[in-house]
Amino acid sequence: MSFALPSVHGEPSWSLECDRVRLHVTARGGHIAPVEFLLPDKRRFAPYSLAPWTPAAHPDAPPILQILRGDFFCFPFGADDTFPSIHGAPANAPWSRVSAEAGRLDLALDLDRPAGGRVEKTLTLRAGHSALYQEHRISGVSGNFNYGHHPVLHIPEGETAELRTSPLRFAGVYDYPPSEERHALAAGARFTSLDDAPLAAGGVTSLKRYPTRPGHEDIVMLTPATTVSGLAWTALTFSRCLWVSLRNVADFPSTLLWMSDGGRDALPWNGCHTRRIGVEDVCSHFCDGALVSREDRLRAEGVRTSREFRADNPVSLRHIQFVAPVPPDFGGLADVEYHADAQAVTLHGENGARILTPLDWNFLT
Repeated sequence: MSFALPSVHGEPSWSLECDRVRLHVTARGGHIAPVEFLLPDKRRFAPYSLAPWTPAAHPDAPPILQILRGDFFCFPFGADDTFPSIHGAPANAPWSRVSAEAGRLDLALDLDRPAGGRVEKTLTLRAGHSALYQEHRISGVSGNFNYGHHPVLHIPEGETAELRTSPLRFAGVYDYPPSEERHALAAGARFTSLDDAPLAAGGVTSLKRYPTRPGHEDIVMLTPATTVSGLAWTALTFSRCLWVSLRNVADFPSTLLWMSDGGRDALPWNGCHTRRIGVEDVCSHFCDGALVSREDRLRAEGVRTSREFRADNPVSLRHIQFVAPVPPDFGGLADVEYHADAQAVTLHGENGARILTPLDWNFLT
C-alpha cells in the first residue's frame, strides 16, 4: 500500500527529525529544506533557503529550478552537452525510499546515461547534535566526473552574515560567459584573501560580509591550504547563530560560493532571488559541467576538478552541516578544534569566544 507524501512548499517530501533537528527532503531531486534546528537555549534557527516561488509557478522550468531549496547533491555538477540536466539526475529525478527509521532515511536513485550506475543517499540525525550527516554512495560508474553538495542559505532582511573559511591556497572568480546576468566581481580574476576580491569596475571588495552587493550574481571558487586533519570548513555567522559546512578535502577539494542577490531577471528568477548564498562543497571546475572539469584547467594551482570512478569500486562521499548558538560578539569563525577523545569540536570566534559543540567529526574520516 502506498501513501501520498505531504506537500512542503509545493513539493511532496519526506520528513526526518530528532530532538535537535527537523527537516524535509523532496522526493523529486532530493532537496533538503526547510530545516529547523532547535538550539540548546530553545531558540529555533532555519537558515536554508526556499525559492521565492513554488514548483507549480514554473511548470516548464527544469525540475531543479521548480524545486530549488536548501541542500541537494549534484552528480555531475553543472551541465554541458553530455549531461543536459542541470546538476545531474540526483538534483532533478525522483528518488526511491529504501528504508526509514528513527533519525535515519535511506534513498536510492538509478543514474541516467552516459554515467549509468546508482546513487544511494543516507541522511542521519543524532540525538543531542544540531547537525545533518549525509552520505552518498556511488556505484557502477566508470570515468571522470565532477560532483558536489549545493546548500543555499537565506540571509534575513536587515541582517548581514559573516563569511569565513579555512585558510586558502586558491581563490578565483568564475570567467562568466556572455549573459544578461549582472556581475560585481571581475570575471576570471584570482586573489589571495577574502578581503581582496577584484571588482569588475576596478578596486577590490571584501567577501567576508554578505550580502553587500545587491542586484548582482557572482560565483567564486575557494580551495583550502593543506590541513593536518584533512578536513576543511566554511562558516556563516548569523545573528547569534553559526552555520558550518565541514568536509574531507580529499572528497571535496573546493567550495563554490554562489552569491545570488537579484542579478538574474530571466524566469524563474525575475530579480526576486535575493539575499541567498550557495556554499557548495565540490570537486569541480567552478560551476562548469563534466567536460570542462575533466580538462584539469587548474592543475597548475594544485586544484582537482574531477575524480575517477570505477564501476567495480563504489565511492562513499560524506558531508556534515551543523549549527551552534554563539554570543553577539562572536564575529566570524576563526578556527575549528577537533577533540580526539570526544564527539565534539570547539569553535573559536575571532573575538576570543569558544563554543564546545557536540559533533561526530570522525564521520568524515
